[in-house]
Amino acid sequence: MALVSTKLNVAYSMGGTSPKFVFTDVTDYSAQGAGSITGVIQVTAPSGIVYTGGSPDITVSTSRINSTTILIPLLANGSPEVGNYSFKYTATDGTNTVTYTVGYNFQYVSPTGILTPTVDCLSPRLTSTDATNYLSGSTTPSDQFTITVADASANTFTIAGEKSGLFLVGDTFNVIGSPGSPNNDGNYTVTSVKISTTGINTVIGVANVGNPTPGGSISTKTNTIYYPPTLALTPVVGYESVVSTNTFYSQTQSFKVSTKSFYDFGNGISVINTVSATSELDVDCDVRLCEVFCCVNSTLKAYLAYRGVNDVLANQELNKYILATSHLSALRQAFECGYDKEVNSIVKEIITVTQCTPDCSCSDTTPQPITGLGTSSITVVNSSDGKVVVSSNTSGNTTTYSLSLSQAVLDSITAATATSSVVSSNGSVTITSSIVSGNTAYNLSVPVTPAPVEFMSFKLSKTGGNSVALSVDNQVIQNVSNLKTPTVTNTSGPQNYNAYELTISGFQNTANNTFKIHTQDCYQQLFSEAGTSIDSTSDLYTTKVISPVIVKTTTGSVRVRFFNYSGRRATGLIKNDEMEFYRINININIYE
Repeated sequence: MALVSTKLNVAYSMGGTSPKFVFTDVTDYSAQGAGSITGVIQVTAPSGIVYTGGSPDITVSTSRINSTTILIPLLANGSPEVGNYSFKYTATDGTNTVTYTVGYNFQYVSPTGILTPTVDCLSPRLTSTDATNYLSGSTTPSDQFTITVADASANTFTIAGEKSGLFLVGDTFNVIGSPGSPNNDGNYTVTSVKISTTGINTVIGVANVGNPTPGGSISTKTNTIYYPPTLALTPVVGYESVVSTNTFYSQTQSFKVSTKSFYDFGNGISVINTVSATSELDVDCDVRLCEVFCCVNSTLKAYLAYRGVNDVLANQELNKYILATSHLSALRQAFECGYDKEVNSIVKEIITVTQCTPDCSCSDTTPQPITGLGTSSITVVNSSDGKVVVSSNTSGNTTTYSLSLSQAVLDSITAATATSSVVSSNGSVTITSSIVSGNTAYNLSVPVTPAPVEFMSFKLSKTGGNSVALSVDNQVIQNVSNLKTPTVTNTSGPQNYNAYELTISGFQNTANNTFKIHTQDCYQQLFSEAGTSIDSTSDLYTTKVISPVIVKTTTGSVRVRFFNYSGRRATGLIKNDEMEFYRINININIYE
């Protein structure tokens, strides 16, 4: 297929001293089967002047964003030229050429930043409010963007849509409300920006992405409260239009808001503009509050000093303290209602009751924490990272804040607390669990299996007449290691009256004396001199049978003798008195 169409997005990037256009080729060339694409851009300003970049401005195989610079034309006052702009984009694959043209009537006027700081000395609460009207026509800009992909290998964040003009190399932004532990929250500097090849998404490169879990937002707004410089304290930083804190100090606090906004005017046209505003507020909570605090506090200290030392003076100071503190509720209401005359009257009464001086050391030049009257039921909550959703309702002089967890946090909790069990299906694993700080730990243990025992079993058989030879058969060896087929030797004396004796040896590759042996007679058959056969089925068997007995074990060998039922040794060719054994079967078991 041939190259048949192309499309270009245009962003007016208003930041910095040299506003410029950012162009992005958003064409799906895969369906056209086109080869290497390059494009050139031509801008016709409302004045009729034509501006061009380079040749080419865009090389798609390298980047879909223009590599050349075309500045936004400015008027004498430094503001962008307003009116109708025409943008022409010519793309070619070397064989075929296509053109895309789009026009836009640029009427955007940068808003003036308005930052309003306020202080509530009674609560206490210090608030920074971005009161800037960012609306342009009917278009409301965005300054927070959901992270759809966090790539810890490529060190990139991905957001939906084409917003390449919002993230220029060297720009900074904040990630807030990201899931995981540790999460990706923090400040980042843009190292690269590109458009993803799958769908129209913006991929922002940074130095490091620690957690690959998607979620949270990129914020291009900061709203900061700075404490008096002499305190060298970390400022309060938020990412919403309203940021509050109940920890602040007397003297000058500074405020700054900076918002980089993205306006989407449709048809691939956008405007990116940064608006900043600063302000200061000399926090001078009414000195009368300081006087009240000093007087009440000095009375309390006096009571504690006299207690247990002088009960009369201690009771006097305690009565002063109780009477003075009983006026605090009325004093608060007078402040809130703006009844200055009543405030003076109550303060004077408290000073009279406590018998303290008006100044009471309230003239220290060091910034002091603002504590309010200490009777406020208001808790100021700033959702700085988006993990907690804060809503408020004010009734009278009390503001109630309702808190709920964001969906990202709820999803993380659901995943972390999903019901699970650890079981041993066959009982071979022992499982124990313990809970420490809400975390369930499972301990798995497998019983120690003893080393397998080497075992050999065989049968010694004697068959026929006067033969004294016993042969080895039916041999079985389990867990073969050191045992092997034995040698059986007749070690009886040469005379008929000598005891019949066998020596079993050669059953170990490496001879030792730690083995165990067990013998068992399993079958015997005898013939009397009259030729009568007697075996285990005969009544005479039990009085004629002989038994093998182990009489000695040494390294690598065993000696076995035969005894009759009366304990006499069987002699000669295994005879028992007048009986001759025709068949003998003996089971031998040896264990390593």
